[in-house]
Amino acid sequence: MIKPAHEKVKKLPGDFSPMEKVYPTISDREKKYNAIIESMSAEIARFTQQEALNTTKTSKTEQELKTEIKELEAQLTQEKLYQQKRIAEAIIQAEEKERTKLGHELHDNVNQVLTTARLYLQMLKPGTEKEIAIIEKTKAFLYDAINEIRNISREMVLPNLKGNPLTENIRHLLEDIENTGIFATSFSHKGTGKLEIPEGKKLALFRILQEQLKNIIKHSQANNIVVRLCVSGNLVTLSIKDNGIGFNPSRKSSGIGLSNIYDRVSLYKGKTVLKTAQGEGCLLEVSIPLGEE
Repeated sequence: MIKPAHEKVKKLPGDFSPMEKVYPTISDREKKYNAIIESMSAEIARFTQQEALNTTKTSKTEQELKTEIKELEAQLTQEKLYQQKRIAEAIIQAEEKERTKLGHELHDNVNQVLTTARLYLQMLKPGTEKEIAIIEKTKAFLYDAINEIRNISREMVLPNLKGNPLTENIRHLLEDIENTGIFATSFSHKGTGKLEIPEGKKLALFRILQEQLKNIIKHSQANNIVVRLCVSGNLVTLSIKDNGIGFNPSRKSSGIGLSNIYDRVSLYKGKTVLKTAQGEGCLLEVSIPLGEE
């Protein structure tokens, strides 16, 4: 039975007429493209994040390497300084050993020869006043030579710093100078019994005093010498002052004597202060930190 035209025929799913074929709309294509773009954007974001993370890790590694290199350089510098100090100490020890050996040779051999020559000279029987004068003059020269060698050998031989305190050795040294009748000396010390001074630094201080006293005797024209030794905290300070003619420090500071003093002080990372001027005497002050040798 044919249905009337005005009645609509129920259409089944997918039953399209040629004119009613469904094509994707513009909005459908936009959605598809947007989905693709979002997917690509997410992928790019993940890639960018991973690259940033890798860069951070790489930078951190480079920073760690730089830190390690700096630490190694610092260790190398410390090792070089340590080795330089040990070499300087070895040189000083060798010099002290050689000085002691030479001092004993002068005292035991050369002095003995001169003493024997003086004894033989006393056996001569001069016949004239001129001969008597010549013999007496020769005896005087020999006596001066014997005393000079004795003083040199005593200065060169390593002092017994282990058996005697440094203050005792300084006192004996100043007594020898005062016995000449040319110089008045004064010595004071403070805090030296509270803290033991290491042997190497004792020797350095004693040799510095010897060197400066030698400079005073030779060049200062002084008649008064004041020596002070002070231990305070972790520092030992030795000061030597004279009332001589002084000098221009810019001209004399490069001398061998002062150079030796500066070298001994710098070996122990100490400080040297020299105060002097023409006609104003001289003050030498050295400070050496106590502690590790």
